[in-house]
Amino acid sequence: LPEKVERSLHAMRAAEAEHGVGTPIMIFTDLRIVDRSLRPVCESYWKFQRVDPRRIALRQLLTQNVPSGCGMMINRTLIELARPIPADAVMHDHWITLVAAAFGKLVYLPIAPILYRQHADNVFGATGGSPMQLARRTRLDLGKIRQRFYRNVTQAAAFLDRFGPSLDPSSAELVRAFATLPRQSPVRRRRTLLSYGFFKHGLARNLGSFLIV
Repeated sequence: LPEKVERSLHAMRAAEAEHGVGTPIMIFTDLRIVDRSLRPVCESYWKFQRVDPRRIALRQLLTQNVPSGCGMMINRTLIELARPIPADAVMHDHWITLVAAAFGKLVYLPIAPILYRQHADNVFGATGGSPMQLARRTRLDLGKIRQRFYRNVTQAAAFLDRFGPSLDPSSAELVRAFATLPRQSPVRRRRTLLSYGFFKHGLARNLGSFLIV
């Protein structure tokens, strides 16, 4: 929509003035979901997905991305630090978000200046986050859910490989704990999720994680 770039740029300039242009910064917004004919479905992508855009700590983002690429504005410092996007990244936006969370600032701009077109061929899409919707997907696609979860783990391993020496000790410990889940016993994996706070958004999603991990 017309105000997207202007308002995001205004927020970026304010964030750089506060934190410095040498800080990796991401501005991200909400989206408005529409159908293939651009008819309104929901005024808020976050509300539809039952995601809290304020929960953007590194421990949370390792398990579930929040910002969408189409809603991002990133500064030059973040671009240079995040490149190149590795083959093991789940998606470009998830990788860039992790870099911003570990080394810079994520700023949520509470507007929805994008029409997110939901259709039959979205790569991920807005699938809803109600317990019934999540339970239905868990029942039908348990293998795919497990595969997606461990893609996040593989991405964390690539992140640790790239940035391990540059991370502060607490962040390095977080990423290492998540990246080494496959080498842990089933009981230890679930204990790791609990002790490090590797929680997704919503009870149903977290129950799913404990089921498939």
